Amino acid sequence: PVKSDAEYVFIVVRTYVADQNDKSTYEFTYKKQAGVVVAGADTSPSATYVMPNYDEVELKALTQVLIDQLTASGKAYLFFNNKDQISSPEEALHNTQSNSSGWGGTVVDYSGESSFYKGSKVLSASSCMVMNSQAPNDKYFSSLTFYDQAGYILAKGDNYISNTTWDLNKDGSLTISMNCGDKAINNIDTAGHDFQYISRHYGAGKAVIDGKIDLTVPTKK
Repeated sequence: PVKSDAEYVFIVVRTYVADQNDKSTYEFTYKKQAGVVVAGADTSPSATYVMPNYDEVELKALTQVLIDQLTASGKAYLFFNNKDQISSPEEALHNTQSNSSGWGGTVVDYSGESSFYKGSKVLSASSCMVMNSQAPNDKYFSSLTFYDQAGYILAKGDNYISNTTWDLNKDGSLTISMNCGDKAINNIDTAGHDFQYISRHYGAGKAVIDGKIDLTVPTKK
């Protein structure tokens, strides 16, 4: 069951595609998606969500401020199931920043079943950047998704790499190259655009949650 102290809840169901180049895996995924059923919700007309008449310009500007604050802090995304869990103004702000960035919604623990998201700072496309780390070896899935400065997925260039597509080094470690040329291992070409990226871990291990494995801090080569 999904529990929340909010009046309305937005549910997103993500389905994994094992091989992005194999059409049969998509067909399998479509069948699984068709079987998703949400039960127990109030479906009466009175329960329909009506968007408040926000000042969209002001809302967009404030959202960007919150995104920029979290990006600059280097903190992972944070989410609380209910308001009673928030123990300080700092945690309340962190929670709001995470939701504004679009990545709130995950409660992290050491069960091996948690999702864990963290974002990099905005990086320049003018230099070759390299991220070296122990491989995360998440239980289910690991990925890096690349975005522009405003936090939207890159429209041009490479924007995604995962444990199903990256190559590990001979010692089992992971190197991600960014704007380092086609011959560089696991190279991401952002087509000249400055960028930031999200490290996603599904079934995250303790080393990832504790920050001992962090895929979001590349250095210039």
